[in-house]
Amino acid sequence: PLTPSAHGFCANAADLLFVVEGVLRGHFPLINRRVVRDERDQVIRSGNIFVCETSAGPIKRWTDGLDWSNSRVMDGGFVYRQLREGAVMPAKGEGRKAAEDAISGRSAAERDRLRPYIGSLFSTALFHDDGLIKKMISIATGGLVYHVVAYYNLDDVQFGRL
Repeated sequence: PLTPSAHGFCANAADLLFVVEGVLRGHFPLINRRVVRDERDQVIRSGNIFVCETSAGPIKRWTDGLDWSNSRVMDGGFVYRQLREGAVMPAKGEGRKAAEDAISGRSAAERDRLRPYIGSLFSTALFHDDGLIKKMISIATGGLVYHVVAYYNLDDVQFGRL
């Protein structure tokens, strides 16, 4: 199966830049192919971080085959939450705002505590209960563009498993 570039939790853009620096220095592998269906469950896991070069390399866009929420800008990149099986994010004008804004009884203190990990993606009606969170950022350096994709589970981060 595909080997991730690194493993851990990237709390912010600086952590993601650190991983790219590790790839550029040869400490971590650069990913040169997409995940294939047969290896998805083994590879797309909490803590796995992938770095691919998208400007001249074989991967133009990272795809993992999972269903994700709409993106939210967070710390210079984007964050997504895994959707429940069969869930579909409503299109604009079809209740999307209500679905995205649903707080499901979370207190203001809990929302503030979770915001560094999930941004504004609080709605639990559509999200997988124990699903992954995907953080993505593109970094341009040396005339090339590197795409960093980090996966994590909220419990893994909160309980120090990553």
